[in-house]
Amino acid sequence: MEKRFQIFTLSLNTSLDRTFCLDRIVFGDINRIKSSRLDAGGKGLNVARMLHRLGQPVCSVVCLGGDNGEKVKQLIQKEGLLYRVVETSRETRNIFNFIETSTGRILRVNEPGPEFSREEKLSLFRYLTALPLSHNAIVVLSGSFPPGLPVSTYRTIINLLKKYTPWITLDADGAALQEGVRARPWLIKPNIWELERLCSQKIRSFAKLKVVCGLLLSRNRIKLILLTLGSQGALAISGEEIYWAKPPVLRPVSEVGCGDAFLAGFLYGWVSGWSLQESLIMAVGCGSAKVTCPGTSMPSKQEVFRMKQKVKLLHPEKLSFS
Repeated sequence: MEKRFQIFTLSLNTSLDRTFCLDRIVFGDINRIKSSRLDAGGKGLNVARMLHRLGQPVCSVVCLGGDNGEKVKQLIQKEGLLYRVVETSRETRNIFNFIETSTGRILRVNEPGPEFSREEKLSLFRYLTALPLSHNAIVVLSGSFPPGLPVSTYRTIINLLKKYTPWITLDADGAALQEGVRARPWLIKPNIWELERLCSQKIRSFAKLKVVCGLLLSRNRIKLILLTLGSQGALAISGEEIYWAKPPVLRPVSEVGCGDAFLAGFLYGWVSGWSLQESLIMAVGCGSAKVTCPGTSMPSKQEVFRMKQKVKLLHPEKLSFS
């Protein structure tokens, strides 16, 4: 039975994603583009776009400004996604993705984003606390900060929003993740390298992973850790359960946004009342289906469910970190 949750996502550093496909990327010579595309980008926005494709109601809060901001609005509207805009005085950033079609390798060049003034920062916090949040609202905080916002921003936002809902999801890295975890979000979604940086420890065995995650859950009162492992799939770790789901072997078209699609798939399953392991399988199905899509475009619900059937649930004790 569906739990009737609302889902909001936040993109502090929204982007206009420009993707170029080339046979090969060559330095010191001419690179000829075979095809290109524009997508609305930003991790929180990508989560919302995948949820929307799955038919899950969602509202994406995006920070936008300038001509690029207008283009992002048009792209969001074209997809039919519900969104709210926090206006910025400076231009929304570009992200350039150069995909080498012969190998699948990606060269990503990211602009830092518009600098937030002190007034814009305070306006952002006021805007977020004015959202129509209830106790059954899930808020997804993900991605990098634009210049002008301190590394404690996610920590501040989590503390503000926890007055309205306990269901805060955090997907960040480095100091932003370290600070955010101190505010005790409901769920975090690191990859293995982000987890190692967070805990200042190398993880080379499943036994070590259990200890590290157990301490993280108990000390910071986090309820769930979704740990992504690339082609090895992902783990869902709570205080009582650990599951490992592995995707089929695929030839990637574009890996940009796979982690965001993964998180969207998990939330789709969870708000639908699925078990932790079924929600994890759905997450891996979404991330795997996204790999087959160009640029930051998201797969259809039918493609996701086809891919979901190919995901394997394995014993996590057999996971290799070599």
